[in-house]
Amino acid sequence: IEDVMSRSQTGLLSLGFLQLRRLGRFCLFLPSGGGAIFIILPATYRVGASIRLYDVVRHRVVVAADYKMPSDGEGKINAGAEYTFNKGPVFLYGRAGYRMSYDEEGLTFGAGAKFPSSKEAELRVDYAFIDLGHLEYSQKIGVAFLF
Repeated sequence: IEDVMSRSQTGLLSLGFLQLRRLGRFCLFLPSGGGAIFIILPATYRVGASIRLYDVVRHRVVVAADYKMPSDGEGKINAGAEYTFNKGPVFLYGRAGYRMSYDEEGLTFGAGAKFPSSKEAELRVDYAFIDLGHLEYSQKIGVAFLF
């Protein structure tokens, strides 16, 4: 089983009761010297919630948090907020978050935009800045064309 999730959405509140990833996944490794090594991949358990704090015609503010517990390591907490502004079919996003219990990660910031490219397709562009502590920082850019 790759992914199992339970979710409930009631008005402004959305709860992700439980997400299970990589249940029962395994890998068989056959080295060139002979023999076989059987490896069980780690499972991940996750629970989270989000709430829309503000939601009017063109503006929305969502705050979210989740707790992720891998079967082979320490639990991690992610928390963040997203502001959305929409003008007709165009959406602009601003994001900020914090990752707790990670070795180097901490504050994150980002922005994004969603544009219609036709009646049945859209273009999304996302940017993220991640503070990696001693490793300085990382920047990510994502582009998606959905149809």
